[in-house]
Amino acid sequence: MFFAALMLILLLSALGLGFLTGYLPSFYTAYPIPTVLAVGGILVLAAYLYGNVRPGFIGRLIGYQLLYGFTEQNVYKRFDGIMVDVSAFIHENALQQFREIALEDLEENLKSEVSEEVRRELEGTREKLLKINGEELRRKIHIYGCRRDFTKHLWIVLGEKSIEEYSVPSHRVSFTFPFGFLRRNAAFGVRYDLKGLYKVHPYGKCKVHIFIPILEPGSMEFKAAVNSLGEDERNVLAALGGAITSALKLQSENKALKKEVQAMRKRHDQMTRELSRMAKMLDAARTAARSKVLMPPTEEEARLLGMRSQPQTMFEAIIIIILMQLAFSLLLPKLLGLDPVLCSLLGSVVGIAIYMFWRGRSG
Repeated sequence: MFFAALMLILLLSALGLGFLTGYLPSFYTAYPIPTVLAVGGILVLAAYLYGNVRPGFIGRLIGYQLLYGFTEQNVYKRFDGIMVDVSAFIHENALQQFREIALEDLEENLKSEVSEEVRRELEGTREKLLKINGEELRRKIHIYGCRRDFTKHLWIVLGEKSIEEYSVPSHRVSFTFPFGFLRRNAAFGVRYDLKGLYKVHPYGKCKVHIFIPILEPGSMEFKAAVNSLGEDERNVLAALGGAITSALKLQSENKALKKEVQAMRKRHDQMTRELSRMAKMLDAARTAARSKVLMPPTEEEARLLGMRSQPQTMFEAIIIIILMQLAFSLLLPKLLGLDPVLCSLLGSVVGIAIYMFWRGRSG
């Protein structure tokens, strides 16, 4: 409500300043159609906001009222606005018409599938409406009006007291455009929404609701329920709540610690398996190192010992011998006139010698 009233004031102030400073006429001269559309949109928004902040009814001002009503669908609906007591302005014929409409609506709801608890409440409400006549109806009910979203709402409250007697005040206030700051009051009860709009003299078409209060703050039962817990009981419950919070925190910490311990055990098992594998590899390397004069090491043992494997050494020896054979068989016959076969044999011998010398230096 505060923001609606604030936006309304800002919109009207902006239009007034634009007209007084000359900006609005100049914009209209340059851009007539967009200016008309913009001003029309601002006026429509201002009318919508004003329709939500003004009562729309003539009567005794109740204040800013909140109604929390439980419906037959086992849900609650909230309605809030500036309420006005219009009970004195409603004719008895209109009250009798509301009674008949309410009875028809209750009969229709009873025919539908509802829970047993809701059915008992509906039947009790129907019995109450059947027992009272027009004159008693005026003493038994209060009628309040409120305007929301361009729609007038009439609230028929079943109770001998005013809605103020069934309301609980709030520590918060609401700013309203016509009345300033108003304190909020909340009432709780059972709510029935009549279908469609009804023509109510002298207010025209209205949306009608029935509200049955279920909470009376001024009653002894309510005060007894509010004051049922003494200071000692409150302190005990507060300590119990703190203990429950500490226990939940300890339980969550224990769960986290258990998960961490399980993860550590899993990592320990992995490290144990890795150490076992490395120990086996170390034993194989030591065995290969001790017995390398008897048999050549395998590829894995040679890798652990930093040695070359037997296939690798044989390949290197063959390459060196072949290269030396080719070199001696091509060069020596031309230089010394020797037989190529003899030169090839000499190349093999030199190649073996070079390989043994190179292997001894690298190994």
